[in-house]
Amino acid sequence: MNFIQQTIQNIDTRLKAFKEWRINRKKIRLRTKFAKKRDALTPEQVKSMSTAIWDHIERSRLFQRAKTIMIYYPKGNEVDTRILIERWKNEKQFVLPVVVDENIELHAYAGEENMRHGKFGIMEPTTPIFNGEIDLLIVPGLLYDMHRNRVGRGGGYYDRFLIYYHVPKFGVCYDFQLVHHAPTLGNDRKVTRIYTNKRRLG
Repeated sequence: MNFIQQTIQNIDTRLKAFKEWRINRKKIRLRTKFAKKRDALTPEQVKSMSTAIWDHIERSRLFQRAKTIMIYYPKGNEVDTRILIERWKNEKQFVLPVVVDENIELHAYAGEENMRHGKFGIMEPTTPIFNGEIDLLIVPGLLYDMHRNRVGRGGGYYDRFLIYYHVPKFGVCYDFQLVHHAPTLGNDRKVTRIYTNKRRLG
């Protein structure tokens, strides 16, 4: 590689790093803004809007056909998945993510009595690792956009995890967490559909 080629490559590398820095800065600002708005919700608002989301999802054929569903356990004012789990725990198998090092493992949900606080204070199952088939993934997000892009908490756990599953992926959020365009990087993963308390995309 000659001097000119090396110089061009160095410029490209710096431009790419600068672009990623700007996108990450935008993500940080948006996370702060939307987390603050979400945290201001009352328990009654969380329950009402979460219930509306699950009512929409339950009418989906993809949900109705799914036998095993990966779903998250809510932290704070996230869309409350416990409502859906309680409704369907006797008819469908739910598995929950468990953070191990930099990755996510799946463990079967076996009731509240078999849960403990895991990494980041999120409740996790104490059951053995689940290695079966998953029919549907339901994932959280701090915000989504009209193109089904997702912005999470920033750890990248779901982005690394979702790449391995070629099944329907439902993103859930409150309607105010849906924006026209979210800043994304190449490793950010889209979802198949987005459900809010007012609408569905995808």
